[in-house]
Amino acid sequence: MKARFERFDIYARPRRRVRAPFVALCLALGPLAFPLAAAESSAPTFHPLDLDRFLGTSFKEIDKDPDSSWKYAPHDRQVFEGVPFEMRGILEVSGLRAAREQRLHPTSVRDIPVSRKAARLHVIH
Repeated sequence: MKARFERFDIYARPRRRVRAPFVALCLALGPLAFPLAAAESSAPTFHPLDLDRFLGTSFKEIDKDPDSSWKYAPHDRQVFEGVPFEMRGILEVSGLRAAREQRLHPTSVRDIPVSRKAARLHVIH
């Protein structure tokens, strides 16, 4: 069975170009949730991934900065369209503009261990 990718727009705004020099790929610890459909049950089971070691910045650090726009992002346990997420921080990757402004982040995040099969992968982006 092929995994389906689903994207949730947590802010429900009209689409527009991202102007930030970096893209926040995931709000962490659980932006990737895997429903495993049990044969006996029609309700899926979700298994959030532990992304703590991939975080660029945790929400605990972000909340200390009163000027951070990330403080308005949902924190901790959230449910979007029936899918639970544990959001504990952000994963940031760098683009050309961020690099020019000397705000350096990794260009990609790789080798995130999943350790199980999944029918779907849910990502908040």
